[in-house]
Amino acid sequence: MHKMKLSKAVIALAIVPLFLLGCSDAFDQGDAERTFDGDRQVEFKPLSTEVSAGEDGTVGLDVQLISQEEERLDDIEVSFSTDGSAEEGEHYEVTTSSPVTISQGSWSTEVTFDLLDLPDDISGVELIVTIDDAEGAEEDVRPAPNLSESEITIQP
Repeated sequence: MHKMKLSKAVIALAIVPLFLLGCSDAFDQGDAERTFDGDRQVEFKPLSTEVSAGEDGTVGLDVQLISQEEERLDDIEVSFSTDGSAEEGEHYEVTTSSPVTISQGSWSTEVTFDLLDLPDDISGVELIVTIDDAEGAEEDVRPAPNLSESEITIQP
């Protein structure tokens, strides 16, 4: 009886690794292999930026395509909007109008904003930029969840 239990345990221990090796397709390899296997999406980089009120100049945001494609065959138009407590014409000017185009063969483009002469005592003014829509000629493209909004904060 003891030998029978031992032989069943040995057989079970031999079968379990074979079963797990055969099921490797059932597990998502994307994280381990650092690949993306979902639908095409667009995102902002960075998601958050802080600038000092005394700084004049330009703030840029990258609009980046997330895709499993190795070669891009179509242009992608990305429309965006602005919101927040920052006022266009008072705090900033949009220097890249919406929509922007991620050109065929490229993976990103830039949206830029010029900061206007801001008083040094300004505090916590926010410019929120949101990807509203994206269109490609070949297949659907959508704004990436949690990555389609970027916040530019002007601090004293």
